Order: sequence, then structure tokens, then C-alpha cells
Amino acid sequence: MYDSYGALQASSIASAARHYADYEAAVIGKGVSRFHSLRMRAVVRRLLAKVSGQSRRLLDLAVVRQEKTVQGIYEKGCVTVEISNILGSECRVCDFDSEFLPLSESGAQRWAGIYAARLCGTSLPAISLVQVGNMYFVRDGHHRVSVARVLGEQYIEANVQVWEVEGETASAPAMAMQLVSAM
Repeated sequence: MYDSYGALQASSIASAARHYADYEAAVIGKGVSRFHSLRMRAVVRRLLAKVSGQSRRLLDLAVVRQEKTVQGIYEKGCVTVEISNILGSECRVCDFDSEFLPLSESGAQRWAGIYAARLCGTSLPAISLVQVGNMYFVRDGHHRVSVARVLGEQYIEANVQVWEVEGETASAPAMAMQLVSAM
């Protein structure tokens, strides 16, 4: 409420702050619940894939290092990247599946916090990616990629380091098939 001079009264500010804190807590609770249902879906899909002989694993950047000769590395800077081209990870291949659904229980609070921030309209820092051909591997920002995919976002801001590998620049599908067979 405003007083006769048009100034916002302190009681109104306190009430708004309490309301926002309640809303934020509810959104985080919703995020935790969503995380657990997504984790269960990922675990079931992984088991079904194992039975059928398919892979639902993220591609591993370590396999690229082993299988390909990196001839050059340079920084591309901060660019907008299509999320569907993010196919792997530098170090967290066991924490997320190929669709970046969470597999590990340990990231629930972090995931829920990012989910709540995105629902509240908070902008988050750019993620960090390594580009090899047309594919991207997450260095930093796995939870942000996961939440963005769940929310149906198609693009994400990323600081990109490009690895030029021996031979022609491989397309994402061809290189992905090579990397999956190497795992």
C-alpha cells in the first residue's frame, strides 16, 4: 500500500517479500519433484536400452581424445548453440543420459535450483562447451543443459572451445556412431 504521499509503505514491502519467498520455495519444491520423476524415467530408459542392446549414454570427450588426433584448439567465444547438437560431456557421462535426463541422485538440489531460477525468469551464466565437428561436449553447465531441454528450449548461450580433429570435419551423426562403437 501507498501512503498519502505516494510512498510505498514498509508493511507492503515485507508482505511482497514473504509472498515471493513462498512462491520461490514452491517452485523449488516443484523442481525437486520434477527432478525425481525425470531421474526415474532416465533409469528405466537406461535399463530398457541395456536389455535391447542400445546405448543411452552421453558421448564421452575422453573417447575423442583417444580415437582422434586433435590438431588445433581455439576459442570461439560466447555463441548461441542449438541444444540438440549437445551430445556429450567432458566428465559427467554417468550423471546424465543421452537426453540429459539426470541419472545421479546427488544433483537434485542443484537441478531444482536451476529449474526454479529458469521458471522465475532468472538469466543464468553461459555454459562451457567443447566443439568437435558439429557436436558439442559439456564442460560446465550440465544441469543448465538438462533444465533447458526439459523446458523445451532450443538454444543456449555457451562459451565454446573448438577442437580441430585429424581429417575432415566430421558430421555429428557420423562421428557419434564412431564414438558409440568405441565405448
